[in-house]
Amino acid sequence: MRSSTPVSQALPIAPMLVMPAPPTMMPPLIGRSPTPTAREVLLPQPVHVQYMDPVIADLQNRLVSVQLGLKVESQARETNGVNITVTLNELAALSHAATKHENVMQKMQDELMLSGRERRSMQAQIDELRTDLAEERSLRSRSDLKIEDLENDLESIKAHVSEFDWFTQNELQRKLHVIEERGNVQVNFESGDIHLVRPLSFAPRTTREKPTAAFTSPAVADAICTDLAEVMTLFGCPVTVEGHTKGGEGDFWQMLADERARVVVDRMVAAGADPANITPFGRPGTTGQNETVTKVRLHLPEEAKLLVQRGGISATNGGDGEGRQRTSVQLGNYAS
Repeated sequence: MRSSTPVSQALPIAPMLVMPAPPTMMPPLIGRSPTPTAREVLLPQPVHVQYMDPVIADLQNRLVSVQLGLKVESQARETNGVNITVTLNELAALSHAATKHENVMQKMQDELMLSGRERRSMQAQIDELRTDLAEERSLRSRSDLKIEDLENDLESIKAHVSEFDWFTQNELQRKLHVIEERGNVQVNFESGDIHLVRPLSFAPRTTREKPTAAFTSPAVADAICTDLAEVMTLFGCPVTVEGHTKGGEGDFWQMLADERARVVVDRMVAAGADPANITPFGRPGTTGQNETVTKVRLHLPEEAKLLVQRGGISATNGGDGEGRQRTSVQLGNYAS
Protein backbone atom coordinates (compact mmCIF):
# COMPACT_ATOMS: atom_id res chain seq x y z
CA MET A 1 0.00 0.00 0.00
CA ARG A 2 1.10 3.55 -0.64
CA SER A 3 2.50 5.33 2.42
CA SER A 4 0.58 8.37 3.54
CA THR A 5 3.68 9.97 5.13
CA PRO A 6 4.87 13.07 3.14
CA VAL A 7 8.27 12.99 1.56
CA SER A 8 9.34 15.97 3.64
CA GLN A 9 8.72 13.95 6.80
CA ALA A 10 10.39 10.78 5.49
CA LEU A 11 13.71 12.49 4.64
CA PRO A 12 15.21 15.57 6.38
CA ILE A 13 16.02 18.49 4.15
CA ALA A 14 19.49 19.95 4.46
CA PRO A 15 19.54 23.38 6.09
CA MET A 16 19.88 26.42 3.93
CA LEU A 17 23.40 27.81 3.82
CA VAL A 18 23.46 31.56 4.13
CA MET A 19 26.11 33.07 1.87
CA PRO A 20 27.98 35.97 3.44
CA ALA A 21 27.75 39.30 1.76
CA PRO A 22 30.82 40.24 -0.42
CA PRO A 23 33.12 42.92 0.87
CA THR A 24 32.70 46.45 -0.40
CA MET A 25 36.14 46.55 -1.79
CA MET A 26 37.91 43.91 -3.82
CA PRO A 27 41.35 42.79 -2.53
CA PRO A 28 44.32 44.07 -4.52
CA LEU A 29 45.51 41.88 -7.34
CA ILE A 30 49.05 40.66 -7.23
CA GLY A 31 51.24 42.34 -9.80
CA ARG A 32 48.77 45.01 -10.64
CA SER A 33 48.51 48.65 -9.94
CA PRO A 34 46.38 49.47 -6.95
CA THR A 35 44.59 51.97 -9.06
CA PRO A 36 42.57 50.22 -11.80
CA THR A 37 42.48 51.55 -15.24
CA ALA A 38 39.36 52.65 -17.01
CA ARG A 39 39.28 49.35 -18.94
CA GLU A 40 39.51 47.33 -15.71
CA VAL A 41 36.71 49.29 -14.14
CA LEU A 42 34.37 48.71 -17.09
CA LEU A 43 34.92 44.91 -17.26
CA PRO A 44 32.81 42.65 -14.97
CA GLN A 45 34.72 41.36 -12.09
CA PRO A 46 34.61 37.50 -11.50
CA VAL A 47 32.92 36.29 -8.39
CA HIS A 48 35.00 34.32 -6.04
CA VAL A 49 34.24 30.58 -5.91
CA GLN A 50 33.87 30.51 -2.17
CA TYR A 51 30.67 32.55 -2.44
CA MET A 52 29.12 29.99 -4.86
CA ASP A 53 29.85 26.77 -2.93
CA PRO A 54 27.09 27.10 -0.32
CA VAL A 55 24.43 27.60 -3.01
CA ILE A 56 25.57 24.61 -4.99
CA ALA A 57 25.74 22.50 -1.85
CA ASP A 58 22.21 23.52 -0.96
CA LEU A 59 20.96 22.65 -4.44
CA GLN A 60 22.78 19.36 -4.31
CA ASN A 61 21.21 18.58 -0.95
CA ARG A 62 17.79 19.45 -2.27
CA LEU A 63 18.41 17.30 -5.36
CA VAL A 64 19.42 14.38 -3.17
CA SER A 65 16.30 14.88 -1.06
CA VAL A 66 14.09 14.93 -4.17
CA GLN A 67 15.79 11.79 -5.53
CA LEU A 68 15.29 10.02 -2.22
CA GLY A 69 11.62 11.10 -2.19
CA LEU A 70 11.17 9.85 -5.74
CA LYS A 71 12.78 6.55 -4.81
CA VAL A 72 10.53 6.18 -1.78
CA GLU A 73 7.51 7.13 -3.90
CA SER A 74 8.54 4.55 -6.54
CA GLN A 75 8.92 1.88 -3.88
CA ALA A 76 5.51 2.81 -2.46
CA ARG A 77 3.98 2.58 -5.92
CA GLU A 78 5.57 -0.82 -6.46
CA THR A 79 4.20 -1.94 -3.10
CA ASN A 80 0.77 -0.61 -4.02
CA GLY A 81 0.99 -2.36 -7.37
CA VAL A 82 1.74 -5.66 -5.60
CA ASN A 83 -1.11 -5.05 -3.23
CA ILE A 84 -3.42 -4.24 -6.14
CA THR A 85 -2.31 -7.42 -7.89
CA VAL A 86 -2.99 -9.43 -4.74
CA THR A 87 -6.37 -7.72 -4.40
CA LEU A 88 -7.23 -8.47 -8.01
CA ASN A 89 -6.26 -12.11 -7.51
CA GLU A 90 -8.39 -12.27 -4.41
CA LEU A 91 -11.29 -10.67 -6.30
CA ALA A 92 -10.82 -13.19 -9.10
CA ALA A 93 -10.86 -16.04 -6.57
CA LEU A 94 -13.98 -14.62 -4.94
CA SER A 95 -15.62 -14.24 -8.35
CA HIS A 96 -14.76 -17.84 -9.17
CA ALA A 97 -16.15 -19.00 -5.82
CA ALA A 98 -19.30 -16.92 -6.37
CA THR A 99 -19.75 -18.45 -9.82
CA LYS A 100 -19.32 -21.91 -8.33
CA HIS A 101 -21.89 -21.14 -5.64
CA GLU A 102 -24.28 -19.82 -8.28
CA ASN A 103 -23.88 -23.05 -10.23
CA VAL A 104 -24.56 -25.06 -7.07
CA MET A 105 -27.63 -22.94 -6.29
CA GLN A 106 -28.89 -23.32 -9.86
CA LYS A 107 -28.42 -27.07 -9.60
CA MET A 108 -30.33 -27.12 -6.31
CA GLN A 109 -33.14 -25.05 -7.87
CA ASP A 110 -33.31 -27.48 -10.79
CA GLU A 111 -33.47 -30.39 -8.35
CA LEU A 112 -36.22 -28.63 -6.38
CA MET A 113 -38.21 -28.03 -9.55
CA LEU A 114 -37.75 -31.67 -10.53
CA SER A 115 -38.81 -32.75 -7.05
CA GLY A 116 -41.88 -30.51 -7.31
CA ARG A 117 -42.86 -32.09 -10.62
CA GLU A 118 -42.29 -35.56 -9.21
CA ARG A 119 -44.35 -34.69 -6.12
CA ARG A 120 -47.21 -33.40 -8.28
CA SER A 121 -47.00 -36.53 -10.39
CA MET A 122 -47.07 -38.72 -7.29
CA GLN A 123 -50.03 -36.74 -5.89
CA ALA A 124 -51.89 -37.25 -9.16
CA GLN A 125 -51.19 -40.98 -8.97
CA ILE A 126 -52.38 -41.05 -5.34
CA ASP A 127 -55.60 -39.24 -6.32
CA GLU A 128 -56.12 -41.69 -9.16
CA LEU A 129 -55.56 -44.63 -6.82
CA ARG A 130 -58.04 -43.15 -4.34
CA THR A 131 -60.61 -42.80 -7.11
CA ASP A 132 -59.98 -46.39 -8.19
CA LEU A 133 -60.29 -47.53 -4.58
CA ALA A 134 -63.60 -45.70 -4.17
CA GLU A 135 -64.90 -47.28 -7.38
CA GLU A 136 -63.68 -50.68 -6.22
CA ARG A 137 -65.47 -50.25 -2.90
CA SER A 138 -68.62 -49.20 -4.71
CA LEU A 139 -68.40 -52.24 -6.98
CA ARG A 140 -67.78 -54.49 -4.00
CA SER A 141 -70.76 -52.99 -2.19
CA ARG A 142 -72.99 -53.58 -5.21
CA SER A 143 -71.57 -57.09 -5.55
CA ASP A 144 -72.30 -57.79 -1.89
CA LEU A 145 -75.87 -56.59 -2.38
CA LYS A 146 -76.24 -58.82 -5.43
CA ILE A 147 -74.83 -61.75 -3.51
CA GLU A 148 -77.24 -61.06 -0.67
CA ASP A 149 -80.13 -60.87 -3.15
CA LEU A 150 -79.03 -64.14 -4.74
CA GLU A 151 -78.82 -65.78 -1.33
CA ASN A 152 -82.31 -64.52 -0.50
CA ASP A 153 -83.56 -65.80 -3.85
CA LEU A 154 -81.98 -69.18 -3.12
CA GLU A 155 -83.69 -69.35 0.25
CA SER A 156 -86.93 -68.34 -1.43
CA ILE A 157 -86.56 -71.07 -4.00
CA LYS A 158 -85.91 -73.62 -1.26
CA ALA A 159 -89.00 -72.41 0.58
CA HIS A 160 -90.98 -72.51 -2.65
CA VAL A 161 -90.01 -76.11 -3.19
CA SER A 162 -90.99 -76.96 0.37
CA GLU A 163 -94.29 -75.12 -0.05
CA PHE A 164 -94.99 -76.78 -3.36
CA ASP A 165 -94.51 -80.20 -1.78
CA TRP A 166 -96.87 -79.19 1.02
CA PHE A 167 -99.44 -77.66 -1.33
CA THR A 168 -99.86 -81.00 -3.09
CA GLN A 169 -100.91 -82.56 0.25
CA ASN A 170 -102.99 -79.67 1.71
CA GLU A 171 -106.11 -78.58 -0.11
CA LEU A 172 -106.60 -75.38 1.94
CA GLN A 173 -103.08 -74.13 1.25
CA ARG A 174 -103.36 -75.03 -2.40
CA LYS A 175 -106.51 -72.93 -2.76
CA LEU A 176 -104.96 -70.06 -0.80
CA HIS A 177 -101.94 -70.23 -3.07
CA VAL A 178 -104.17 -69.80 -6.09
CA ILE A 179 -105.78 -66.71 -4.54
CA GLU A 180 -102.50 -65.08 -3.47
CA GLU A 181 -100.89 -65.75 -6.83
CA ARG A 182 -103.24 -63.16 -8.35
CA GLY A 183 -101.16 -60.48 -6.59
CA ASN A 184 -103.92 -58.73 -4.65
CA VAL A 185 -103.68 -60.14 -1.11
CA GLN A 186 -101.32 -62.07 1.19
CA VAL A 187 -102.19 -63.76 4.47
CA ASN A 188 -100.14 -63.59 7.68
CA PHE A 189 -101.03 -66.74 9.63
CA GLU A 190 -99.45 -65.52 12.84
CA SER A 191 -101.42 -62.28 13.15
CA GLY A 192 -104.29 -63.06 10.80
CA ASP A 193 -103.72 -59.83 8.86
CA ILE A 194 -104.53 -59.84 5.16
CA HIS A 195 -102.01 -57.58 3.50
CA LEU A 196 -103.41 -55.73 0.51
CA VAL A 197 -100.64 -55.93 -2.07
CA ARG A 198 -102.69 -53.63 -4.28
CA PRO A 199 -104.19 -50.96 -2.00
CA LEU A 200 -107.79 -49.79 -2.11
CA SER A 201 -107.75 -46.14 -3.22
CA PHE A 202 -110.57 -43.73 -2.36
CA ALA A 203 -111.46 -40.33 -3.75
CA PRO A 204 -110.34 -37.60 -1.32
CA ARG A 205 -112.92 -35.64 0.65
CA THR A 206 -112.86 -32.35 2.59
CA THR A 207 -115.04 -31.11 5.42
CA ARG A 208 -116.96 -28.93 2.90
CA GLU A 209 -118.16 -32.11 1.16
CA LYS A 210 -120.33 -35.00 2.19
CA PRO A 211 -118.44 -37.88 3.88
CA THR A 212 -119.15 -40.37 1.11
CA ALA A 213 -116.75 -43.16 0.06
CA ALA A 214 -115.96 -43.78 -3.60
CA PHE A 215 -113.24 -45.95 -5.16
CA THR A 216 -110.91 -44.22 -7.61
CA SER A 217 -110.55 -47.52 -9.51
CA PRO A 218 -113.70 -49.62 -9.16
CA ALA A 219 -112.33 -52.50 -11.27
CA VAL A 220 -109.26 -52.88 -9.03
CA ALA A 221 -111.47 -52.60 -5.93
CA ASP A 222 -113.76 -55.38 -7.24
CA ALA A 223 -110.77 -57.71 -7.82
CA ILE A 224 -109.34 -57.07 -4.33
CA CYS A 225 -112.69 -57.45 -2.56
CA THR A 226 -113.38 -60.69 -4.49
CA ASP A 227 -110.08 -62.16 -3.25
CA LEU A 228 -110.87 -61.03 0.30
CA ALA A 229 -114.24 -62.74 0.09
CA GLU A 230 -112.65 -65.98 -1.19
CA VAL A 231 -110.06 -65.98 1.62
CA MET A 232 -112.77 -65.38 4.20
CA THR A 233 -114.91 -68.19 2.75
CA LEU A 234 -111.86 -70.51 2.58
CA PHE A 235 -111.15 -70.18 6.29
CA GLY A 236 -114.76 -69.68 7.42
CA CYS A 237 -113.75 -67.32 10.24
CA PRO A 238 -114.86 -63.81 11.29
CA VAL A 239 -113.26 -60.86 9.54
CA THR A 240 -112.73 -57.27 10.68
CA VAL A 241 -112.55 -54.46 8.08
CA GLU A 242 -111.10 -51.14 9.29
CA GLY A 243 -111.31 -47.88 7.38
CA HIS A 244 -108.52 -45.45 8.33
CA THR A 245 -108.42 -41.78 7.34
CA LYS A 246 -105.84 -39.01 7.62
CA GLY A 247 -107.02 -35.81 9.27
CA GLY A 248 -109.07 -35.07 12.35
CA GLU A 249 -111.11 -37.20 14.67
CA GLY A 250 -114.39 -35.25 14.52
CA ASP A 251 -117.80 -36.42 13.33
CA PHE A 252 -117.00 -35.77 9.67
CA TRP A 253 -113.87 -37.93 9.75
CA GLN A 254 -115.57 -40.65 11.77
CA MET A 255 -118.41 -40.83 9.27
CA LEU A 256 -115.93 -40.90 6.36
CA ALA A 257 -113.90 -43.73 7.94
CA ASP A 258 -117.11 -45.73 8.67
CA GLU A 259 -118.33 -45.19 5.12
CA ARG A 260 -115.09 -46.45 3.58
CA ALA A 261 -115.13 -49.59 5.71
CA ARG A 262 -118.79 -50.14 4.76
CA VAL A 263 -118.26 -49.95 0.98
CA VAL A 264 -115.48 -52.56 1.25
CA VAL A 265 -117.81 -54.88 3.16
CA ASP A 266 -120.54 -54.35 0.56
CA ARG A 267 -118.17 -55.37 -2.24
CA MET A 268 -117.03 -58.45 -0.30
CA VAL A 269 -120.64 -59.48 0.35
CA ALA A 270 -121.40 -58.97 -3.32
CA ALA A 271 -118.50 -61.35 -4.08
CA GLY A 272 -119.96 -64.09 -1.83
CA ALA A 273 -118.73 -63.31 1.69
CA ASP A 274 -121.02 -63.97 4.66
CA PRO A 275 -122.08 -60.55 6.02
CA ALA A 276 -122.74 -62.09 9.45
CA ASN A 277 -119.00 -62.76 9.85
CA ILE A 278 -117.80 -59.27 8.75
CA THR A 279 -117.51 -56.36 11.16
CA PRO A 280 -116.67 -52.85 9.78
CA PHE A 281 -114.89 -50.22 11.88
CA GLY A 282 -113.99 -46.61 11.18
CA ARG A 283 -110.74 -45.32 12.73
CA PRO A 284 -110.16 -41.67 11.79
CA GLY A 285 -106.97 -39.70 12.44
CA THR A 286 -104.93 -40.65 15.48
CA THR A 287 -107.49 -43.22 16.61
CA GLY A 288 -106.06 -45.35 13.84
CA GLN A 289 -102.93 -45.06 11.70
CA ASN A 290 -103.70 -41.47 10.59
CA GLU A 291 -103.37 -42.40 6.93
CA THR A 292 -105.72 -43.43 4.15
CA VAL A 293 -105.57 -47.22 4.28
CA THR A 294 -107.88 -50.25 4.67
CA LYS A 295 -107.02 -53.00 7.15
CA VAL A 296 -108.52 -56.49 6.93
CA ARG A 297 -107.92 -59.10 9.63
CA LEU A 298 -108.88 -62.76 9.84
CA HIS A 299 -109.74 -64.12 13.27
CA LEU A 300 -108.09 -67.48 12.49
CA PRO A 301 -108.86 -70.55 14.56
CA GLU A 302 -106.01 -72.36 16.23
CA GLU A 303 -106.40 -75.26 13.79
CA ALA A 304 -105.25 -73.04 10.93
CA LYS A 305 -102.11 -71.97 12.81
CA LEU A 306 -101.32 -75.59 13.71
CA LEU A 307 -101.78 -76.47 10.06
CA VAL A 308 -99.03 -74.05 9.14
CA GLN A 309 -96.74 -75.35 11.87
CA ARG A 310 -97.17 -78.98 10.73
CA GLY A 311 -96.20 -77.92 7.24
CA GLY A 312 -92.85 -76.57 8.51
CA ILE A 313 -93.41 -73.08 7.10
CA SER A 314 -92.83 -69.99 9.23
CA ALA A 315 -95.87 -67.77 9.60
CA THR A 316 -93.72 -64.60 9.53
CA ASN A 317 -91.49 -64.98 6.48
CA GLY A 318 -90.55 -61.68 4.85
CA GLY A 319 -92.15 -58.25 5.23
CA ASP A 320 -94.64 -56.17 3.38
CA GLY A 321 -92.42 -53.08 3.03
CA GLU A 322 -94.32 -51.19 5.78
CA GLY A 323 -92.71 -52.77 8.84
CA ARG A 324 -95.36 -55.54 9.14
CA GLN A 325 -94.46 -59.21 9.10
CA ARG A 326 -96.38 -61.40 6.68
CA THR A 327 -96.52 -64.93 5.34
CA SER A 328 -96.17 -65.41 1.62
CA VAL A 329 -97.54 -68.76 0.67
CA GLN A 330 -97.76 -68.22 -3.05
CA LEU A 331 -95.14 -69.76 -5.29
CA GLY A 332 -94.56 -66.76 -7.54
CA ASN A 333 -94.28 -63.94 -4.94
CA TYR A 334 -92.71 -65.59 -1.92
CA ALA A 335 -90.75 -63.11 0.18
CA SER A 336 -90.87 -60.51 -2.56
